[in-house]
Amino acid sequence: MAAPTIASAATSRTLFDAPESTAGVSGVRQAERAHRARLLWLWTSHPDGESSVVHVMGEVDAATAPDLDELLAPRLVSKVHSLVIDLSRVRFLGAAGVHVLVQAALRAEHQGMSLRLVTGPRCVERALRAGGIRVEHLHASADGIVTLRADDIRLA
Repeated sequence: MAAPTIASAATSRTLFDAPESTAGVSGVRQAERAHRARLLWLWTSHPDGESSVVHVMGEVDAATAPDLDELLAPRLVSKVHSLVIDLSRVRFLGAAGVHVLVQAALRAEHQGMSLRLVTGPRCVERALRAGGIRVEHLHASADGIVTLRADDIRLA
């Protein structure tokens, strides 16, 4: 299976590329990256100049959540007005993944950006609820996309 790619208007790179030089990189670390590549696929699309969509497929857990965070970080400081995170193909969303989404919502609100989620499977909704996001207060649009606001998050 081909490695997933992250594509944007400016760059395209393979998400889990092995380093050019493997000197100093243990075989265990390379195996961990290869394993994560089979668990999580991330890519972006830009339907217009106002928004960016981050597509997530697979499992978002403690091992893969940092990859999602790495992809979201530059988009949360970009000039787009709306960031959509499409979770409709997520099979598992763990606490670490929910934490990344909560932090993204807080950063987006600080930037004056709208953060919207495509929730999809029940496992996503259950994880959001368990992670302190008041799912019943999410603001759904006609296309099934919900807006996540900092007010929707109960911080412990």
